[in-house]
Amino acid sequence: MPSTSYNHKYIAAVLYVLLSIQSALAGEPSIFTKSPNWSYSEWIALEPSDTIIVPGVHFPEARKKFSSRKIGLYAMPQFRCWLKIKHSVKSAHAYVCGLGHFEMQIDGKKIGNNFLDAGWTVYDKEALYVDFDITEALHKGKNRIDVLLGNGFYNIPSQRYAKLNISYGQPRLRMVIEIEYTDGRRHVFEQKSNNRTGMI
Repeated sequence: MPSTSYNHKYIAAVLYVLLSIQSALAGEPSIFTKSPNWSYSEWIALEPSDTIIVPGVHFPEARKKFSSRKIGLYAMPQFRCWLKIKHSVKSAHAYVCGLGHFEMQIDGKKIGNNFLDAGWTVYDKEALYVDFDITEALHKGKNRIDVLLGNGFYNIPSQRYAKLNISYGQPRLRMVIEIEYTDGRRHVFEQKSNNRTGMI
């Protein structure tokens, strides 16, 4: 499992049928709950899944089974939303589950010091999410939130890597942002597929 330093931690979340996080095991509690409330978010992806190959098929069986068939050739998306902050922030956390790998940015600056977040798992049984402390990254006014997704071992395109063919579907994202203000108010940013801007 990747390092838990740099003020963020990896927390396991049970992933059923690749589409819904049922529960999460918390490290330190957040300012709201012992684990994020995933009902404030939904899985978003750039395109629909085509062929699911689970478990994976190793070479040379994969070549025999799929021949020249194209599998898992998805575009690598970058999702963007805007968060408008009107009050002074006391504490803010972003909980991000990006499959297979992801990088989060705020106003073009990478959040966290790790690469290839989050760790590999058997994705139809378990996925990992990362808790980022983004208190210092947010400011009053409009904040641009970007998450870039990559394949990892969640989806291995058939034309890229002949040793193993496996695909849990298209790269996808789920995210919750919790904010506590200096006046005591709290807010949870709802990351939905149709929510491009958060007005707080």
